[in-house]
Amino acid sequence: MEGTNEKWALITGATSGLGEAYARLLASRGYNLILTGRRKEALMPLAENLKASNNINVEVVLGDLSDNKVVEQIIDSGSKVSELSFLICNAGFGNTIDFFDDTIQSQELMIKVHINATVQLCHALAPKIIKPTKTAMGGIILVSSLGSFFSSPNAVLYCSTKAFLNSFAKSLALALYGRGIPVQALCPGFTRTHFHSKLNIPSETLNNRGFIRWMEAEKVVLYSLKRLKLGKVIVIPGFLNRSLKFVGHLLPFWLYLKIVAGKGTIFKK
Repeated sequence: MEGTNEKWALITGATSGLGEAYARLLASRGYNLILTGRRKEALMPLAENLKASNNINVEVVLGDLSDNKVVEQIIDSGSKVSELSFLICNAGFGNTIDFFDDTIQSQELMIKVHINATVQLCHALAPKIIKPTKTAMGGIILVSSLGSFFSSPNAVLYCSTKAFLNSFAKSLALALYGRGIPVQALCPGFTRTHFHSKLNIPSETLNNRGFIRWMEAEKVVLYSLKRLKLGKVIVIPGFLNRSLKFVGHLLPFWLYLKIVAGKGTIFKK
């Protein structure tokens, strides 16, 4: 083995975006990595680059977290390392198809990836995570979304499953408090990642306008780790994002309903 330390970080959805940013930052700090993702052509070169440039060990688990066998492979890899410092559940996706136009099988994939896989990984690996020290950080990070604080007719399950992650993170934080293991639900707002290109969102829409301010993945990850060290559980990067959440919660739901849903039926004829 090339690396000399035994600190490990397990990151799901590490192919690009926030997952890749976490991987690069933790690799630069000397953490060995277990990286998971679906796209071999992107993940393998990243793993080799991080391994060579940081003198660390990097393991890769390829596959989709909607497949229970893949989740079991990830758990097996995480269980074998001597010191697991980080469990970062970042894998996730959006859906542009209306809830009632889509098949239930397709919609259930989001539940499997956002909720089932996250719960399985935390249940199996949280007991293995070592307590952070002054020289070595660690903990559990569940990548949620600013959308978790809102409801949307165009993202029914996305908002709902991300809201679950917030509640789950708070309960985990209570359960692991006595062991000194910090837990965080990271709720980024508009962040430039591969997430949007997979939804075929035009690149010109990823620009700042009005109250919308796009953040770079690297800045979001830095903010996340700083707040983790402070023990903050629900973390929203960006002042405007925190303001949107605050203002949104001032609205009574009946008013929010009229503004967001408007008139008419949700069922298309």
